[in-house]
Amino acid sequence: MGCYIDKPARDLGDFLGNVTTKAACKKMAIAKDKKYYGLQYGGQCFAGDTVGAYGKAAASACNMHCSSGQVCGGTWRQNVYEVTGNNGYFYSEPMDEYDEDDLDLYNEQAGDIGVNMTDPAGNDGHF
Repeated sequence: MGCYIDKPARDLGDFLGNVTTKAACKKMAIAKDKKYYGLQYGGQCFAGDTVGAYGKAAASACNMHCSSGQVCGGTWRQNVYEVTGNNGYFYSEPMDEYDEDDLDLYNEQAGDIGVNMTDPAGNDGHF
């Protein structure tokens, strides 16, 4: 969704903990049944059902990295993502817009509900 401004009265509301990947934050947001999740300040994970109270920031403002190397927000700036579908099991955007951690999380969740998704033709999840 983009880089958003945050303030002490948190935009996403719920602090879920410190993480090292986007997938870990998403997993916690799914467990809390939240619609959005965001990372800021190099790994702080937040989640909520509304976003954007303070507006969007320039993408360059989300310039800190988690220890995994992924971009994880900035100082009072958060990379925000939407958890979509059936408790996060299904994505509403093309799979090529997700990184390897998202695909790992998707495969883990698909296994949790007894679905085995494969793409023998190598079509980047578009099948």
